[in-house]
Amino acid sequence: MKISFLGQGLSNSKASVGALLIESLSNKKFNTFIFFVAFASSSGINGLSNYIKKAKKHMKVLKIFVGIDQKGTSKEALEALLKLKIDTRIYHTTSRIIFHPKIYLFTGDKHCCIILGSSNLTKTGLFQNIEASLLVEFERSDVNGASLLNQVYVYFDSFLKGKDKNIQILNKELIKRLYKYKIIPNEKERKKIQEKIKLSEKETKGTILADMQKLFPSIKIQKLPKGFRKRKRAKRVLDTTIMPSVIGNRGMLLWRKTRLPASDVQHARSGTHPTGGVRLTQADWVVNKKKIDQTKYFRDGLFGNFNWRVASTSPKVEITKVLFNVEILGINKGKHRLEIRHKPSGEAGQGNYTTLLSWGKLSSIIQKQDLEGKTFFLYGPQQGKKQPFYIEIK
Repeated sequence: MKISFLGQGLSNSKASVGALLIESLSNKKFNTFIFFVAFASSSGINGLSNYIKKAKKHMKVLKIFVGIDQKGTSKEALEALLKLKIDTRIYHTTSRIIFHPKIYLFTGDKHCCIILGSSNLTKTGLFQNIEASLLVEFERSDVNGASLLNQVYVYFDSFLKGKDKNIQILNKELIKRLYKYKIIPNEKERKKIQEKIKLSEKETKGTILADMQKLFPSIKIQKLPKGFRKRKRAKRVLDTTIMPSVIGNRGMLLWRKTRLPASDVQHARSGTHPTGGVRLTQADWVVNKKKIDQTKYFRDGLFGNFNWRVASTSPKVEITKVLFNVEILGINKGKHRLEIRHKPSGEAGQGNYTTLLSWGKLSSIIQKQDLEGKTFFLYGPQQGKKQPFYIEIK
């Protein structure tokens, strides 16, 4: 029998529980896997899904017992397990205790492996959290190893034989009921619950965070293997260098902003206030194969030839007015002379916008529309003309 310590999180070790699960699922010397875990996340299940699907070709028994206490297991995780079509069972009790084991068993005709420790079936639990486990490897002929495995089987006998009253087989109806009764959260809710309370923006910039960083500095986070890395959504980047010079009665497409936030369209959340206009941000807009510098693109570029005046000196704010033809959800709202405000002092702050296109008299019209999440398109004037520019929201 060979016993090894598995430590992860403090170094970029390859001996993480997640790496061992991948290796064991792929190893044909094992024909059975049984997991007992307290929590599961969609990222943990989806990351292992391809390995589990391949393991089904040589595994005779695949079972997972998972807990749903403390909202540590998400609705999406259970749906992902159900989609894998493996024998999944939920343990839960209305008593105040919780189901909290983390045991991964792999057995074959000759070889056995037990991973016992603190790692849950989540992406961070398998790879990135600071976790500690023991890996026990032995052959079936090993008396001590066989005894250890038998002790686990005896302890969970009622689970394995389906006799425990607190065990339910996973199905769509069970997931629906658990979510309806708020026993399990969705993935977004789970992450909010699991995250530590962050310091406010004011504290972050102050001495509190600086002092805490001295006491508890950040550490390097272990890299994730393929399958567990977050898939980056391909950005739809439009390059004005390849746009046609004239689109209908509009000029060239100069900028667009997707997924308009509520504050840009006069629907600010409770406790906040609408901005009164659209923030002219960087928005991943590309010109000549480079992302624009929003601090200069609008003030000095698109609207640089208009008459700007200083509206305020402390802080400095410059304004100008430009004629726009406005179309909202396919309906032409006519021409409007809208104010553009530029605040140079905003350029020093990370993420700050420096230019705002004010809605003015259009505010009441904008507020009545359901425009949150829509896309804002800014087109230039027709060729040879200075204005009007063209705004389309759809």
